[in-house]
Order: sequence, then structure tokens, then C-alpha cells
Amino acid sequence: ACPADADLNAWRVALRGQWKEDDDLFDEDLPVEPLEAPDDGPDVFEGEALTGDPDLSLPLRVLLLVGLPGSGKSTLAARLKRLGWVVVNQDTLGDRKKCVAAARAALLAGHRVVIDRCNVTRLQRRVWLGVADDHEAGAACIWLDVSEAECGERVLQRFGHRTLPAETPSLEVISAFVDRFETPVEAEGFVLWRAQDDADLDEAVAELGELADRSEAEASAGPKDFRAVSVADHKQRPERGYFRYEEVRGRGARALYLRAVRRQIEYYFSDKNLRVDWFFQEKISNAPEAGWLELRWILSCPRIRDVHRASADDVLEALGPSSLNVKAAHGTHWVGRSRPLPSLREKRPPRGCEP
Repeated sequence: ACPADADLNAWRVALRGQWKEDDDLFDEDLPVEPLEAPDDGPDVFEGEALTGDPDLSLPLRVLLLVGLPGSGKSTLAARLKRLGWVVVNQDTLGDRKKCVAAARAALLAGHRVVIDRCNVTRLQRRVWLGVADDHEAGAACIWLDVSEAECGERVLQRFGHRTLPAETPSLEVISAFVDRFETPVEAEGFVLWRAQDDADLDEAVAELGELADRSEAEASAGPKDFRAVSVADHKQRPERGYFRYEEVRGRGARALYLRAVRRQIEYYFSDKNLRVDWFFQEKISNAPEAGWLELRWILSCPRIRDVHRASADDVLEALGPSSLNVKAAHGTHWVGRSRPLPSLREKRPPRGCEP
């Protein structure tokens, strides 16, 4: 076999090893707690438990890369290495246990760590969130959302092949990761960026750097609130949990602002809220786009309109990494969820008696 074929075969073997070790039920590194909440859980969105926001008073020192083989994770990791991050790469170290040990050692030394691994399931990602928790570090995730076909072409180029027939084992390996892929969501416990092109990636890296620097400074100075509040807000001393995002400066602050908007909208679409929100249920069920909520109704919500003061562009940008669906129709935008609406527990008030 030519060197390129040998290298490609070694690559396939290494990737198969990744998912085999994640199927080991006796591996002490793997969490044993359930990863999904039941449908009648306290706070559920698309079958995911909506956990509390990550503690952004912790220094952001753990970055998970998520993506299919060939999506560009190692290229991004090399870029971050030049910015001072320590790269933990399973292709180099051989297995996850060695990666965990290397990540722990780097965190103990005070470094920022990027996990260069496919991390396509919640179980895989939970391992690294546990490492971050153990070392009192905040976590972030960059999802390299690259199509299966493009990943196959990139793998060919990497190993010197000009064509990749559909029946080759290489495509089968990538397809196996597609079959296992679970979309990363911030409810897992990290700040998330979704990169679908180079511009998205540049923006994610810039925002990540600013947020990591800011979190280090804030952690050194003691617990503080990351939310950007205006002078007027300080004078008014709004009730706990009720903040205005009036001044959002810098990439890192912008990322946090969009994240807050996104989580608020995801709450509106959660089973918990829709079981009691007859108004949204009615709007989602009505023509002309049954199953979708027109953007103007989201913009009219008090927390979106008065607290976050979000524009339509803000909302659309915020929903970029979300598992909610967005489409354009009838001259406006619509937002929908992929699961059916839950049964409504509270009846609609009689006409004329609505609040």
C-alpha cells in the first residue's frame, strides 16, 4: 500500500477507537447520571434538561471542539495553540484516558486547554465538563458545522487522494459519526459558538479570546456579574434576575448578550412554558404557518423588548447556534421547534377576559 493509504487506514482505526471507548460501560471516566430529563421534568427543551447558566465567574480555560472527522478541528486547534492554548489531541496521545490526564495536568499548571476530539455525543462532552468542574474552570464549545460531503473531500486532500468513492471505508467512518452526532446545546453547561464558514470561525475565536481574558480578570478580582448594565440600571437597582442589556461592548460581552437572548427564547419554546402558555400555543398553531411562531410575537415579549431590548437582527443572530429552526416566509421570519407541542394544561381565558 502507498504511504497515503497507510496513513488513511491508521486514521480510520484511530477514529473507530474513539467511539469504541465511549461504549465501555465500565469506564470510570464516563458519567453515570442520566443525560436527558423526562418529558415531565422541571425544565425541558427539545428533550434536554435546561440547566442553570454556566458559572461565568470562573476562568474560562476549557474549550471543547465538536465536529465530524475532517471538519477542521485540528487546524483550529493549531491556531489556538499559537494564541497560548494547550492542545489535547487524541490522534497524538492515543486514547481518551491519556487526553484526560494531559488536560488535568495543563489545568493544574494554569493553562487554557482545547480538546481536539470529535466530541459528537453529550456523553463525550460531559467527560470534559467534569474535568473543568474538578479544576474550577469555565467551559466553552466551538461547533464546526461542516457537511459530511465536505468533510470527505477534506480527508481526501489531507491524505493525498483526489477522489473518494462513496463505498470507501473513509466515508463509512464519517457516516458513523454522523449517525452518532448529537447537536451541542448550551444547556449542557458551556458557552457555544457554531461556525459554518471562515467568517463564523474568525468571530468565534475573537469572542472566545476576549471572553477568556475577561473571565480570568473577573475571577482574579472576585465574583462579579458579567452582565452589562447601564448607569441608570445601577441607580434603579432592578429586582434580582431582571437586568437591562443597554450597553454591550466588545465581542465577549456581545456573545454573552446573545446567549442570554437565546436562552430566553429557548425557554419560551420549552415544554415547561408551552404547557401553560396558551397565547404562544395559539399563535404557533394558527395559519398561515402552523407550527411556527412569527418573529414579531417574540419581539413583543417584555423580557426581549424591555430587558434585553433586542432587535429582530439580535434575535436572529442569537438563534444561530440554537436547535430551534428559523425560516423566512410571507415577508418576515418564523421560529419553530422540531418536536410537537406539548398538551396545554391551562385553558384559554374566554374572549375578552385575556390578561
